Amino acid sequence: MAICHVRCSSGSRGGGQSGAAKVDYVQREGKYAPGRDDLVASGSGNLPAWAEGDARALFAAADVYERANGRLFVEVESALPNELDAKQRGALARAWVEELTSGKLPYTYAIHAGHPKAPGEEANPHVHVVLSERVNDGVARDATGWFRRANRKDPASGGAAKDRRLKDRSWVEATRGRWERLVNAHLERAGRPERISRRRTTRRGSSERRRRAIGRRRSTCGGIHRGGTWGRRRRRSSGTGRGARAG
Repeated sequence: MAICHVRCSSGSRGGGQSGAAKVDYVQREGKYAPGRDDLVASGSGNLPAWAEGDARALFAAADVYERANGRLFVEVESALPNELDAKQRGALARAWVEELTSGKLPYTYAIHAGHPKAPGEEANPHVHVVLSERVNDGVARDATGWFRRANRKDPASGGAAKDRRLKDRSWVEATRGRWERLVNAHLERAGRPERISRRRTTRRGSSERRRRAIGRRRSTCGGIHRGGTWGRRRRRSSGTGRGARAG
């Protein structure tokens, strides 16, 4: 059964997070490389010129220059349907990146295979998309200038402006709906009958193994929201999900 799972989170220095560490984890680099063989595909885009094509350079600079209570990154983690093959899941992930960034927000993404943790369990393929809130407007800036306060009247004299929509709770809700529609479109295109629903609360399958597996993974299409304004208010989960703590 195709399962709906979307988790939105954010990180700040005040919350003890690091943008560089997040990129390393998602891309399976640095201390996260040894013993991990689940990186399927990855990529980055919409980066400012000073980052020279290196997403880690952007998010490492955020660790240094972003204000203490500012968000270093926004992450959207989504379960990819097992009902699609690897090529189809890759196409879905790339379409999702474009949907989230609109060709303007700097990002890095990675697809993880989500190998089964126990015999008889399904794989948990999923995609991590790590976003910068700062819009790449094409204005030439160095790293220090990129993170300055934006000047909307004279963009060249200020830093890159933040997309304030990402701070609003409505963005999280809209993201859930956009994921549902995109996944279902790709399932339909692949000739699959399955569909996901962020409102579905029933679980299919009654085997003890499946109940234990789902019980260990508390995730929903609503997801878990940490940091930023999202963390001030939590709602009950709706639906079921796979791999809230997906690696």
